[in-house]
Amino acid sequence: MIWLTAGGFFDHVEPPHNISSPNDNETSYPDTGYDFTKLGVRVPTILISPYISKGTVISEPPTAQKPFENSKYDLTSIMSTARKLLNMPLQNLTGRDGWAATFEHVFEELDAPRNDCPMHLPSAPKPSLKHIDEGSLPLNDLQKDIANVHFHVSASHIDGDGNYQDIDGTLETMKQRDISAYLQKIYKQHEVKTMNWKESKATKDYELVCQPASDKTFAEKSFVVNSNASYEYNTISTMSLKNNNGNSYCLDSGISTGTELSVSLCYPSHKVHLNRDADQHWIVENDATIRSMQNPTLCVTNLDPNINSGSTKMTLDVCDGRVEQHYAYHTTPRDGIVPGEFYYGDDTNIIGVVQI
Repeated sequence: MIWLTAGGFFDHVEPPHNISSPNDNETSYPDTGYDFTKLGVRVPTILISPYISKGTVISEPPTAQKPFENSKYDLTSIMSTARKLLNMPLQNLTGRDGWAATFEHVFEELDAPRNDCPMHLPSAPKPSLKHIDEGSLPLNDLQKDIANVHFHVSASHIDGDGNYQDIDGTLETMKQRDISAYLQKIYKQHEVKTMNWKESKATKDYELVCQPASDKTFAEKSFVVNSNASYEYNTISTMSLKNNNGNSYCLDSGISTGTELSVSLCYPSHKVHLNRDADQHWIVENDATIRSMQNPTLCVTNLDPNINSGSTKMTLDVCDGRVEQHYAYHTTPRDGIVPGEFYYGDDTNIIGVVQI
């Protein structure tokens, strides 16, 4: 058993600097811009097992348990240790748990389990507050903060700055007894959105094409180039093409030459400051090229339908200045949104989405 406990403790030890960050392309929240190369305050951790010697205290990991010379114990040490104990593949989940020290050696100190473990715990003191009374209290700050993070991850009730917007006063009027069910509902929404997004990327029901603007096969040919002053990239979302839950699709790329382009559900939102799918991050340049944020040397490229009859698919290719990599974005404000069409060449052909 692993038991973590924290909160409200003063720590005289300065957290380590210059450690490995997760490198998972996730942005920090709510402290945007944090680079995760510094640990926080130490968290007491209790390991409970009959295979651990009585009175064992670990402050620093032994050399054999350090993947790197500067490895320390970290919350992700639990994941790293579990992989070893369960003989799981040693491929780490992120750069952080790949760096974290492990503690499986403490379970190997004894050849047989101890038999001096207490069979019964002492009686707990009587609570100072009845649970029914505590449930009637308003939410505390921690519960509100946890709710805020849930909303941010699911892109629910979020304002333009990425913060929770309590439009109807839900959290201010909610009681503690109700917060669990409410957050489970928000999490379920996030789960459904995530599964739909994954399915849309796997099935690829749509593809991106460049063909005559008058073609009747388009499922969508109007796009919104979304931007945010704090971000160097854009997302490109569909104006009217949405799934049954009303979610837009975003232009989806890979990071290698020859990748055929398609769209997938924006995840979890088309808004730049909320979008977490790196394949949906683009740079719409002033030179009329559309480049992959993951690899800006690659441009959205067509095969020139004026010359290659029937070749309407679009790919990523090395940006080399050819005319097939330049598109005029014609905007037409409507419905309070400024969508536009990406025209190629002489305004005859247009970038659009067709159903496969």
